[in-house]
Parts: sequence; structure tokens; C-alpha cells
Amino acid sequence: PAGAGADGVARPGSATAAGRVVLAALDRASPLALAGARPFDLVVAVDGAPVRAPADLVDPLAASAPGRAVVVDLVRASGEPARLEVEPGPPLGLSGGFRAPFLAETRSAATGSAWALGPLDALAFRRTVVEHRLVPPPRPKPPAPDEAAPAPPPPADRPSRSYYVRRSDWGTLLGLVRWESEQRWPEGPSVSRLWLLWVIPLGDDLDADVGPGGP
Repeated sequence: PAGAGADGVARPGSATAAGRVVLAALDRASPLALAGARPFDLVVAVDGAPVRAPADLVDPLAASAPGRAVVVDLVRASGEPARLEVEPGPPLGLSGGFRAPFLAETRSAATGSAWALGPLDALAFRRTVVEHRLVPPPRPKPPAPDEAAPAPPPPADRPSRSYYVRRSDWGTLLGLVRWESEQRWPEGPSVSRLWLLWVIPLGDDLDADVGPGGP
């Protein structure tokens, strides 16, 4: 994202909350994201030292020797604690590709890959990408007409959930046949859907939350 540094922490705006740092923006190809960090994670400590400002996270990552993992303790948006081992380094960008205009194209990067045949992907294509999802807390059910409105629960009892999804899709013949799938990344439940003649879907609802619960 705009303003993000090599460590994937947004500058100047890694938000602070109660003396800690929230990952308000995160490059999916950064070392933090590749280690398992997610947007809206609350960073608690780095190598056992408390984190109260963005520099408490950025400086140890920048100063770490190559090959040495930095231990990052954080709290997910759901309230679940997590511990990550982050190997500092520059973000992983485009790692390979080939292009023959109007004939074929391939691309690969840390967060996905794609290939296509024909002009405008007309003959066939396949794409895979890892993206972030934030599921807001469920809204309370409205009371019945003869009931008093209950007091809203505190925010801690209505957690959001944050996770990554690997999306894959392929198609052929201008999209006459197209297959889509989503899987909780790196491991988790998956759903898939087949499209025929652009408008006939067969399979799962990919707009729904992927799998029960949260990681």
C-alpha cells in the first residue's frame, strides 16, 4: 500500500491503540505477512520487548542479521493471541514472467501467479492470488415488537475475524466455461463454483464466509 516500508508496516500510520501498534496496512508480500501477520493485528511484543510505537516493531526488523528470525507476539482482530517468527528482508515482488503480445503471458510473485493464452485471455487463462479478508462482527437481532431493546454487548464480545484466502480461477473460450475456488490460507476449508455460458453458476456460494469459525 502507499506509504508502506520494506517491512510492510504502513508509514506514518501504523495506528496505536492503548500504547500498542495496530497493523493498519500490510503488504501481502512483506516478511510480516508471509510469516502470518494480518491487517488489524495488534502487535504486543518483539523478541520479548513490549511494542508501544511503530519504531519498536520496525527497528528490530531492520537491525536483525540475515537469516535470524524475529519473534513477534500479537493479538488477532478476534482477540486470539499469536506468535510469529519473522525473517526480515525486502518485500517479495514479481519473481518471474514471460510475455508474447497477443499470444501468451505468464506472471509469478510471492502472492500469486497467472497465465493466459490469446488476446485478452480469449483462449484460456488461470489466476491464483492470496488476499486478505476482514469479517465484521455479526449484528444483533432486532427485538420483537413487544420486547425491550437489549443493551448492546461490549466490543470484546463481538469480535471481528481476520484471515487470508487463496483465490483461484480458470476459464476458456472467452469465459464460456469458468471455474472459481477459495481456500482459507495456508490450510483450511475450500469452496468452488463452476460458471457455464457466463450466467449459470453451479456449486458453492463464494460470496459467503469461507468455512465456520475463524483461525
